[in-house]
Amino acid sequence: MPKIIKPKILAPAGDKYSFLAAVAAGADAIYCGLKNFSARMEANNFSIEELSRLNALARGKNIQVYVAFNSLVKQNELEQAAKTVAKLAKYVRPHALILQDIALIEIARKAGFKGEFHLSTLGNCSFAMGLEVAKDIGFSKVVLPRELTIDEIKFMAANRPEGLELEVFIHGALCYAVSGRCYWSSWFGGKSGLRGRCVQPCRRLYKQSLALNELQSQEVKWQVSEQRFFSSLDFSADVLVKVLKNIEGVTTWKIEGRKKSPHYVFYTVKAYKMLRDHGDDPAQKKVALSFLEYALGRAATHYNLLPQNPINPLKKDKDIETGSGLFIGRVRYGGENLKPNTPNFITREALLKDDLLRIGYEDDSFHAIERVMMPIPKKGRFIININQRRGENLKKPEDRNYSKRLGFKKGTPVFIVDRREKEVWQIIGELEAEFNKYSSPDVRPQESECSIYENSSLGSLSKKSENNFLPNKNFSDIFLSGEDAKIKTVGRDNFKGLWLSKESINRCSYKKIKEIWWFLPPVVWTFKQDIFYETIKIALSAGAKNFVLNMPWQIAVFKQIKDTFDKFSIKQLNLWAGPFCNIANKSYIDRLKELGFSGVFVSPELGKQDYANLALQSTLPLGIVLKGFFPLAISRVVSDEISPNKLFTSPRGEGAWVEQRDDNFWVFPNWQLDLRGIKDQLIDAGYKLFLTIEENTPKSVDIKSREGLWNWEIGLL
Repeated sequence: MPKIIKPKILAPAGDKYSFLAAVAAGADAIYCGLKNFSARMEANNFSIEELSRLNALARGKNIQVYVAFNSLVKQNELEQAAKTVAKLAKYVRPHALILQDIALIEIARKAGFKGEFHLSTLGNCSFAMGLEVAKDIGFSKVVLPRELTIDEIKFMAANRPEGLELEVFIHGALCYAVSGRCYWSSWFGGKSGLRGRCVQPCRRLYKQSLALNELQSQEVKWQVSEQRFFSSLDFSADVLVKVLKNIEGVTTWKIEGRKKSPHYVFYTVKAYKMLRDHGDDPAQKKVALSFLEYALGRAATHYNLLPQNPINPLKKDKDIETGSGLFIGRVRYGGENLKPNTPNFITREALLKDDLLRIGYEDDSFHAIERVMMPIPKKGRFIININQRRGENLKKPEDRNYSKRLGFKKGTPVFIVDRREKEVWQIIGELEAEFNKYSSPDVRPQESECSIYENSSLGSLSKKSENNFLPNKNFSDIFLSGEDAKIKTVGRDNFKGLWLSKESINRCSYKKIKEIWWFLPPVVWTFKQDIFYETIKIALSAGAKNFVLNMPWQIAVFKQIKDTFDKFSIKQLNLWAGPFCNIANKSYIDRLKELGFSGVFVSPELGKQDYANLALQSTLPLGIVLKGFFPLAISRVVSDEISPNKLFTSPRGEGAWVEQRDDNFWVFPNWQLDLRGIKDQLIDAGYKLFLTIEENTPKSVDIKSREGLWNWEIGLL
């Protein structure tokens, strides 16, 4: 008989009151972040002092606390990261750290942390074979991607190594991109989602112009569509958790929402506790579902959970909005007994005193927050208090341009974003009084064993790296082409790169298969891992030796082949970690070296100083993306409303297009990353391999001629 453990309900907390709401609702565990090194830096987050007291409160109620330390860590931050973990270990003692950077396991152990390590979904362990590597590295739990179906989750659970637990998302916001595969915010201004600073460009309005005669044979006419093409509905497993509850190895149900209100946290935790413990009782199930509707989240879908009936979260009814919070109406002007220029809306839900409303999307320049001062019944009219509008001069409401000065457009959506319900806040208040009884520790700076690195500047550093697979010269270039590209010679001491596929292998001679650098995909879904495995076996049997792995877990395939064939040795191969591994520090590189990697391509998100520091410290040869189209995002879904391989633009004029590749959709900017102008500095620093990504761009997309330095000058925030 399989051993089924009742899954823990893991609640989010972005501030003290959300934490107390999770305790009040009876969460089994709570995850939260510090003021730094968290992948939700937009949340308020916690100080060591505050978190120490909250953890003491939680421990007294048998509730575990997980700290999300899941930011991409740069080289010059390693010592600070080690000292921060040392403070956590001494003053907080959380049950677990949630990490995306595999280097932090060893650093945390040296800093005195004795708890568990959970692999963040940003680590992108998306196929079952990779779970073995995650456990070997030191993770006791893996947070699975939220794109998975129930069948994929079952397969991952059935094929996990003994002792490894799995965590699945059951409720909350959906990112458009696969976690760990989104560079959109970083491309558009240096604020990386991998470092918790995402400005959510996928939620914005975009325009796409399409010729009507693409569908009709007549004179060309153009239609402009302006939509939030990439803004997703929320995810809710709701009653389907009944199936998840019976999957051996799935030990944790995760609720997303570290930026959400205490009200949201309280009611989502309450709902899923009822569905877990009393889901077979129709009356309890009905109450639980009403709690989810009452939690002030976006409209939700089951997404991919049911493989026989997947739901595209980008497909929305025309009267559904995807701003954060519960959509309750649209701004109108005038009405019965109102002046024509009076902004108001008819509410779809009853409003309670002290409800907090947001008028407009967060990216709207005119959006505003307003508190409800008196109860309003469902279908009642709420008059927007114009006197709260940012101190604007509103002395002449009869002015014909009044609505323009006010800023609200007719039809602007309105959302409830928080609710201070008396009964809930009374419980939170009682817990706060209990929290206040715990004294704050005298937090002092901590020492760490993380060695202090020597700072460097590009242009003043020379470093030699050895690798038997590289030619005997200072640097080499790799030219990576798509599957349709011609297999041509690229010059002496330079290399040809191809995306690995059976089709690409079949197009090459035996000699070229041995010479080519084979790039593995940045996303592998678990039901495609057998094809992935067989393709690598075919390449190896044909003599391939050079592989670029785009997630560290992909080395599991080579280890499994080694276990199958006695004469095969990983040491015979040239295995490099690719740019999608998001490598930004020496300790990460050290761990990859232990796993059997020969070299690494550093993260393309980094800035000038970051590249210099890495070059000085690295224990493996380094490569870098020199030029080419690097994606904004990789997703498992695409909107039916957007045309692939056609330009779309943001309000600021940034252009991009969507392209399907196998089961995924890649979003590319219409300008290239281009570091050729500083290549000599990188060579002097010791960079050995320079990758040029050659893409066949759509004929209909105009490629911009613009500086493509990405974060070179501004640095990665």
